[in-house]
Amino acid sequence: MHDSMQPQMEKEKGALVGESSLKMVSTTVREMTPLGIKLEINQQGQFAGAKYNAIEFGTNSVYLKMDGTMEWEVKIVQTTPEGEIVVESGRGTGKNLGGGKVRAEGEALMMSQSPKLAAVNNSKLWAEAEADLMTGEVHVKLYGM
Repeated sequence: MHDSMQPQMEKEKGALVGESSLKMVSTTVREMTPLGIKLEINQQGQFAGAKYNAIEFGTNSVYLKMDGTMEWEVKIVQTTPEGEIVVESGRGTGKNLGGGKVRAEGEALMMSQSPKLAAVNNSKLWAEAEADLMTGEVHVKLYGM
């Protein structure tokens, strides 16, 4: 995000836990005010991780402020090929970079009741995302905290 944030980000993130390659499948404008716009973005795609792989879908609630900054909150459901379920919730901030490009970062929590995925249950994560609003492509990297 801002250059002044880079050193702080490097301290907060640990090892790469996984990456999501997603596609925005719908966007709904929920509210418009002189201060900003509330959006709801549904996305789906693939998660490739160190402990498991999965398909995923989720909803990202975004408050886009008129200065180009944003706050976001996401809820995600993942399903492994074996049928295990992982859920994630997270929140953070972001910035509209222009040209339809967006960068965001924040914290997330991963949970699963599957014994096979006990290692990821209650994992606190640092998320870094880049999105292209023109193509609908979203790429997210998740790091341990």
